[in-house]
Amino acid sequence: MAFLTALFGIFGFCVLNYSRIDWIQALFIVLGVIFACILLYAFSKRIYKILKQIEELE
Repeated sequence: MAFLTALFGIFGFCVLNYSRIDWIQALFIVLGVIFACILLYAFSKRIYKILKQIEELE
């Protein structure tokens, strides 16, 4: 849930400050979004694997 909040925060910052964002900030914003999406994917995949193992135990 914190990752989704972070993504909405990044997009909110971009919407509010779109006229003042330079290329360096834009690059780091894009890298931050990509990094957050990769982490979200990795954690959700791991949680799915753990839940599947718990289901097999029952």
